[in-house]
Amino acid sequence: MRRIQQLFKKGESEDTWEAFTLALKNISLWTEKDNANQYEGFVDHFKLLQQSIIKSLTSERTRLSGTATDLLKTVSKAMQHDYEPIHDLFGATLIRMFARTNKVMYTRALECYKTIIQHAKLPKLIPKLCNALKAKTEPSKSVRECLATCLDQLIHVNEAVDVLVYATAIEAVFKVNAMDSAPQVRLAVRNCYKTYCTRFPENASRFEDQLPQDIKKYLNVTTKPSLSKRLSSSSIPKAITTTKSTTTKSATTTKSATAIKPATAIKPATATKPNARTVSRPKTRYSAPVISKQLPHPQRPSASASLTHKKPVAKPVSSNKPASVSSNKPALVSASVSSRPLTSDPFALLMRPTASSAQKTRPVKKGFILQGMEPFRPIKRSSDGLENKRPTKKPTIERASQ
Repeated sequence: MRRIQQLFKKGESEDTWEAFTLALKNISLWTEKDNANQYEGFVDHFKLLQQSIIKSLTSERTRLSGTATDLLKTVSKAMQHDYEPIHDLFGATLIRMFARTNKVMYTRALECYKTIIQHAKLPKLIPKLCNALKAKTEPSKSVRECLATCLDQLIHVNEAVDVLVYATAIEAVFKVNAMDSAPQVRLAVRNCYKTYCTRFPENASRFEDQLPQDIKKYLNVTTKPSLSKRLSSSSIPKAITTTKSTTTKSATTTKSATAIKPATAIKPATATKPNARTVSRPKTRYSAPVISKQLPHPQRPSASASLTHKKPVAKPVSSNKPASVSSNKPALVSASVSSRPLTSDPFALLMRPTASSAQKTRPVKKGFILQGMEPFRPIKRSSDGLENKRPTKKPTIERASQ
């Protein structure tokens, strides 16, 4: 360990960073295989190497920083609950690494912190993380998300007695951070609250009774009856419930007895006429109104009657009347109407002559005039078969004045 201390005094460079990586791997190997953590001066040596290990954790060289995080995970797994004094040396550095934009560094720091909590428990971290979340002084969203995730891990891993000591601080975090502006922070707080509800349902029910509706909405709290109502419903004696069941049974028997009525006589079906049709359709929302009367079948006229029927002929107008009167159209119409025979056959009315049929159809002129068009000159063809076109004018060339 003293030789490692002398090595780290040289500083990180292109020539020394690989030696630093090898030295950190040797410390983790001694801790895992040789149980170096059982020696008395192990923690003191770590205190001397604090700055060197912090520089390795925050280094831009991913291999060196990864080796440093692996060292902390190995030591926490070996020391278990005795790791707390060493965590005080490097815990703040890991929290600062949550704000790194490098995704690799961010995920390594979070996994390292969760592994340390899993092995070393560290229940004293609960109030520190709660105060950091309630203060809302951390501007980074990723840091707040990681703190909520680590608090969830602490609630899940530690004993119930160690967690309930800080129940008020934990519930205050839920009230304050449930409506955080960042969605990933709200999701982490919601998962932490689910863990708290599964481990401590009674405390969670009392806490939910005091929450407003908006916070319940963000925490996905289902509406349940209050604790006082549940306790009052559970304290009802069984005797009252049995009497209620017997009274309900007697009431149902009396109702069933009174509901039975004598069977009514069935009326015989009435015979319908052969030529009548009855309308029996089920009533629906869009059905037409049902006709109660019986409608007779319509009788079609015979084919012979329609063939032998003749078209009525209009009587000629007398010649004694003047020509002016005979040429008027209303006289023709009145004559044709008066000459119509009065028949009871409804199809005869469809064959009556009209005034328009008495008039003669005028011939339609087939000729038409194209307006706005000028006559065109026909193209003459010579005996040679070529078109007789106008000769093109020769361009006039102006003589230059001498």
